[in-house]
Amino acid sequence: MPSTPETDSRSDVSIRSLASNRLGGLGQWLGRQLAAVGHAAAGGWRQLRWLAVRIASLLAGGLLTVLGATGTAATSDRGRRLAKAFGGFLFGQRVEVTFLTVLLAPVLALATAWWIGTGIGYHAVEAWFVGTWTGTDPNWLLFVAGGVLVGIGATSAAFNSGLVPTVLLVAAPVFGLGTTRYGTTPAYHHYNEVVSLPSALEIGAILGVSFGVPLGVAGFLLGVSLRRVLGVLTARHESLALSESA
Repeated sequence: MPSTPETDSRSDVSIRSLASNRLGGLGQWLGRQLAAVGHAAAGGWRQLRWLAVRIASLLAGGLLTVLGATGTAATSDRGRRLAKAFGGFLFGQRVEVTFLTVLLAPVLALATAWWIGTGIGYHAVEAWFVGTWTGTDPNWLLFVAGGVLVGIGATSAAFNSGLVPTVLLVAAPVFGLGTTRYGTTPAYHHYNEVVSLPSALEIGAILGVSFGVPLGVAGFLLGVSLRRVLGVLTARHESLALSESA
């Protein structure tokens, strides 16, 4: 049967209708899958949050027992307050923020490893560090990077305190930098073998502990100090406002 404009038009309509139905079905399927992923993520978040709260409670309870939970009421109350303060000092004041900070640490490590590995390269950063450390060829980028890491730590400490999450957040990029040594061939000390993954992870851990931890502690102390100064200034401003209004 020869093709006519009418039959071609009907064929085009049926094709568009079929494509629309298929796209609609695909959209519904994607919507169901996204809803299932969101539901699973929400459930996982609740479970991880419960686990974090449980761990913090156990640590605080153990410290409370050591500090005199079996003594007098005053001693127990003092120990309870000290345990709470100690827990906030180590792990932060808000569990949700601490958890997000810990999750952000590996993201920063991976981002740093990708940026250095695909761009600058480990050997270039190593040469910068040697020149800066010995003073023969200082590189200002390393000082900027150190300042940025201290600033990240100070921001984390100012908003949530927590020595452990702050140090992890600051040390993560330094660890990521160390892992970019993977697959390279150092040309010193007669070492001409390709760096394996365990060796790269080892150097990343060494750099993270040697440089990331001190930078994290510095950022933590700076952030806590700024938070206390801002707290004092805010309280003084509020007291002056109340006295003027009275």
